[in-house]
Amino acid sequence: MELSNPQTQFRTRNRGPLSLELSNPQTQFRTRNRGPLSLELSNPQTQFRTRNRGPLSLELL
Repeated sequence: MELSNPQTQFRTRNRGPLSLELSNPQTQFRTRNRGPLSLELSNPQTQFRTRNRGPLSLELL
């Protein structure tokens, strides 16, 4: 995971499967993945790319 903005607050919990929660004043979303996940945020204000090799569930709040 690469974040281009150090002001982005996030929590990661990994128990085999990956549970990733990103919280940002401009963009809030959660990802729950059951495979390898590569997430790149180019701009915390809503621009982002996801590269996934497993089932991905993405929720935009």
